[in-house]
Amino acid sequence: MHKLHNSLNATAFRSEVCSSEQMISVNNQTIQVELPKFDANLGKLVGVELSLDCTTMADIEKMKVRGTEYQLALMIGLSVGLPNQVQKKFMAHGDYWKSAKDEAVQNNGFKDTFEQMNNFKEVITDNLAAFVGTGTHSLSVSADGLINFKNAESNLASKLKIKACLNYIYE
Repeated sequence: MHKLHNSLNATAFRSEVCSSEQMISVNNQTIQVELPKFDANLGKLVGVELSLDCTTMADIEKMKVRGTEYQLALMIGLSVGLPNQVQKKFMAHGDYWKSAKDEAVQNNGFKDTFEQMNNFKEVITDNLAAFVGTGTHSLSVSADGLINFKNAESNLASKLKIKACLNYIYE
């Protein structure tokens, strides 16, 4: 519990609950993230801050590289369904670059892994009653834009690791 001064209220408290990290590895796969509801005994809920820590990840294997560099840009759309709210949309990204000037890389290719962190925050102040009570919320999270591709020259497998937090703002 943290006391703070913010635009929602002159003086408010915060209580944060977070999920464990979960992985999405297939487009349009929906995962359920369970988080505890706000305990009304703490006070009056005046806002909920949704925080998503997302790590864009990819395993890359190129058997042969044409040109002097290899670039990969991943744009992954993320949809989050919250209790009694319009679905929230975010765009996670991952950018990878590798020099291929070395003749050995051009002829023999390479194998690599990369990760890039994205963080999203949004404060919700409407329809807060759905966040209050006992038990848990089930947030539905899905992604599109993941690439899983394999042929004679390339292997690419991307995925998104997600950790969701709700920061309850109350007085």
